[in-house]
Amino acid sequence: MKNIKSKLLVFALILFSSASIFAQTLNDYIDVVYLKNGSMIKGIIIEQVPGKSLKIETSDGSQFVYQISEVEKFTRELKPVTTTTTTTTNPMMTKREPKPFYSKAKGYFGGVELLIAGSPGLRVINGYKFGRFGYLGLAVGIEANRFNSFNYAPYMNMWGGNTQPFATLNLVYGGDILKRKITPYYQLELGYGFNLNGRTDRYYSYYENGAYYDYYYQQRNIGGPMGGAVFGVKFNTNKKVNFKLGLNARWFTNISDPMNSYSSFAPYNYGSGFDVNGAAGIRFGIGF
Repeated sequence: MKNIKSKLLVFALILFSSASIFAQTLNDYIDVVYLKNGSMIKGIIIEQVPGKSLKIETSDGSQFVYQISEVEKFTRELKPVTTTTTTTTNPMMTKREPKPFYSKAKGYFGGVELLIAGSPGLRVINGYKFGRFGYLGLAVGIEANRFNSFNYAPYMNMWGGNTQPFATLNLVYGGDILKRKITPYYQLELGYGFNLNGRTDRYYSYYENGAYYDYYYQQRNIGGPMGGAVFGVKFNTNKKVNFKLGLNARWFTNISDPMNSYSSFAPYNYGSGFDVNGAAGIRFGIGF
């Protein structure tokens, strides 16, 4: 009986030692998730839905959830060995691991853009992202486009310019240059602007044979084709939200039909007009 107890005690000690060694071995490893956008997140995978998503917790307690379609691979690697020394090190020389960020590999995207300076406006964009270099969307907005002075004839010109409100519809194509948290981006757009100010009054001065004559012109506004290009910087975050700041150059048109006119010299009707103008400004956007 005594021998049996001794054997059981030895077996229990061996089992306990093996379990401790196994637990210590597991503790020496860390989970590493590699994303398709180039990011690498280290921590412990605390939840995994096969074929759908996984959740990883980093050393600072932050938790991130990624769809399987965003994941390149995930592995288990040895933790880096930390050694303690008595020598004083410069903290500025310590290499810091970059913080993870979120960037949609492909799928639906949306956003809001605020157009500042030039011709101000507000746009809402929805579309589909095919990859880093290409996403296609539709932008709907309200903008104020300004038309400057122009000539109908060498001796007749309009005084000043005027700003017209437009409802705009644009097809947008863009992309990100780098797989980085901060990356340059580009955007091209082509569409149509619907003039919301259906009728405007214009005033001309007409000079002939040493005399000035007044010309009053009332027109019907229709709107016209428009387009533009944007180049700027995109800031990705780890909260599935990105911010964009860029410089934009745009052109827009307005087709107009004459309604009625009056002149102190004689009535004139110069037919339909096609006004073309452009603007440069700053664009700020928030994307999802």
